[in-house]
Amino acid sequence: MNGAEQTPMAGVSMDYSFADAPAPGTRHTQYFETGGHRALYHDGWVAASFHGAPWVLTGSVGFDDSVWELYNIEEDFSQAHDLAAENPEKLAKLQALFDEEARKFDVYPLNDRLGSTLLTDSSEEDSGCS
Repeated sequence: MNGAEQTPMAGVSMDYSFADAPAPGTRHTQYFETGGHRALYHDGWVAASFHGAPWVLTGSVGFDDSVWELYNIEEDFSQAHDLAAENPEKLAKLQALFDEEARKFDVYPLNDRLGSTLLTDSSEEDSGCS
């Protein structure tokens, strides 16, 4: 755009669903990350790691002690039964796939300090406030 190279849009087109609403989905893998919370959907399974309380807006708890959960959403759509302890191999596979997707789409480095970033003096300078 105006001579600047753009990052290609990630994801799978949903065009097919507009013409044929009951058509089977074409998405097989989808990652999610925001504020350090991470998840990956892959072929009916979800691996997720919730990262701290959403109302704690400053500081960082780091990522070394992240706990991951595992759900088969084909059988448990509400994600009520965490299967991580029962199926550690599946969880490890999905964690590796999250890492692959995160590297492919420039998710790293993870940053859970959004509130701290927004509350610094530099943000006031950038906004013209004094």
